[in-house]
Amino acid sequence: SMNDAGDGSLPNIVPPPAVMSTSVIPQSHADLQPVQDALHALSRTDPSVRIESQEGQLLVHGLGSLHLEIVESRLRDEWNVQFEFGRRRVGYREGCGTQTIANADVPGPWHTQIAGKPVEVSVSYDIRPLEEDEKGDPLWDGNIVLDKIGKPLPPPESFANQDDPMANVARGVSNSLSSSPFTALPLSRLHIQVKGYRYSLQAPSSVLAGGSAVILRQHLKLLGMGPLMEPYIRLKLTCNEETLGKV
Repeated sequence: SMNDAGDGSLPNIVPPPAVMSTSVIPQSHADLQPVQDALHALSRTDPSVRIESQEGQLLVHGLGSLHLEIVESRLRDEWNVQFEFGRRRVGYREGCGTQTIANADVPGPWHTQIAGKPVEVSVSYDIRPLEEDEKGDPLWDGNIVLDKIGKPLPPPESFANQDDPMANVARGVSNSLSSSPFTALPLSRLHIQVKGYRYSLQAPSSVLAGGSAVILRQHLKLLGMGPLMEPYIRLKLTCNEETLGKV
């Protein structure tokens, strides 16, 4: 209903996760910026298209083969940019590792320097795989991310105040979940609770983004590599009795 959001406004539309990706190769160096601009403009008109830059390579993620064909023709027809598409790849995910972490091995504080002064950041996590009957949060790509009192942590872009310490923790968590330390695949079906954080008082809250990412990545390494998951599409077919045999 329209009142799901509580204030009469419509709830956010969450696009389904991308299942297929391809590299976008500009025809020349001069085409790089126009192609990037076109991709970002297109992703604003179609939120189910996800754009990523990985190791100098432009990647576009879509809902399937037909969707990527539409993306390709729109880039040519509406933005008139010069590029080639690489081979299409199915978007796998990695699950949560299940190694036991001994108390002595729990990642300690992260140390860095800001303006020549040492800064220490601590973030503690509780991490486990989702149970079979637990539904992941689509805003977190099928993971569940909670704050210390067990409430869902909004994704980083949802915070009104981007200097909020928890916005920076969320940014670090999001960065670590986007690329497994074992396969560089996005991680899914993890249950993560941020139990608490501490950082040097003189440091800006943005230091939590780096610290929470590094410490979460250390946790993920200790948990070991999780299962690889391939995408599936659930179809519902409706047909009448006369065509049932043929179908």
